[in-house]
Amino acid sequence: MKLKNNMTMVEAKAWLEEQGAICRVDRYRLKCVADINHIRPGQWAAFYLPLEAKEPAVVELSDRFMGEQDAWQGLEDQGFHAHRAQPFKTWLSEQYILDRDAKVERLEI
Repeated sequence: MKLKNNMTMVEAKAWLEEQGAICRVDRYRLKCVADINHIRPGQWAAFYLPLEAKEPAVVELSDRFMGEQDAWQGLEDQGFHAHRAQPFKTWLSEQYILDRDAKVERLEI
């Protein structure tokens, strides 16, 4: 699926799944998890898109998880830590979760 400027939630879900995310819809959110082995071996990321938003926006959980089930549980837990919501289009240009060509370099401080 080609990215469009104004994607609907259905189109966003389809695109995310094409990129390797696993997504589920509940009453309030499109919840997704993704294997991030390409940047953090053995770990998973979790994020969601609020369904009531006028245009798709992404809220990415701050934590990384040791497996797919842990990532799903992270989305269910009350009090999870998350980054501020970003418009889907902005998130796409900045995210590395689904970018299989992303390279992460460790900084020693």
